[in-house]
Amino acid sequence: KMVPFENVKYVSTPVVTVSIEPEYLRDLDKMKELIENILIEDPNLLFEINEENGEFLLSGMGPLHLEITAFEIENRGVEISTSEPRAVFKESCKYGSSTIAVESPNHQSSLKIRIELLNDKTSRFFQTHDFKSIKPVERLKELLEEFTDLTTDEIQDFWTYYDGNNVLIYNLKDDLNQFLKDTILEIIDKILLNGPLCGEKLTSLKVIIEELVV
Repeated sequence: KMVPFENVKYVSTPVVTVSIEPEYLRDLDKMKELIENILIEDPNLLFEINEENGEFLLSGMGPLHLEITAFEIENRGVEISTSEPRAVFKESCKYGSSTIAVESPNHQSSLKIRIELLNDKTSRFFQTHDFKSIKPVERLKELLEEFTDLTTDEIQDFWTYYDGNNVLIYNLKDDLNQFLKDTILEIIDKILLNGPLCGEKLTSLKVIIEELVV
């Protein structure tokens, strides 16, 4: 039985973004398919859809990188138009927060959470490894202990890593069903998309759920 290759991971992150759209609406699906194929060839690219306005966004390592990508898309049969390149801004924190406690109006659900900055050593590990492909979980914990600065408790309670270079720490309880787990992951993901300062994506954060009652 063949073992698939691990995905290629890069430390570099996109720094410039353009909006992109096909000249003809009928080519929309073909454009998206072409871009998905190019993403496989060039992992330094990022393609996403702005949930607020439906805008297609292509991000890369610089204007020339995106210009070459646009040329390649057109060379493969889809005429496109792109906006002027703009810098990619992200938000983070300088210091860790205190514990933040919130409670539902009916007092039946509550949450205690805090935020810390994810240091360079830990960030570098996740940026260069596909943690989901590391099996079994005991092996992942060994690597986290060796190559990150996560504490023993944080390694034990590690839940997931988000592509924006954010880590979620929570000691999963057996009484949480899959629906609740998926809901929590989705909520945290959406929160990380819009920072409190200027609505940009949050990055390099360690999100620690200390207590959750649902």
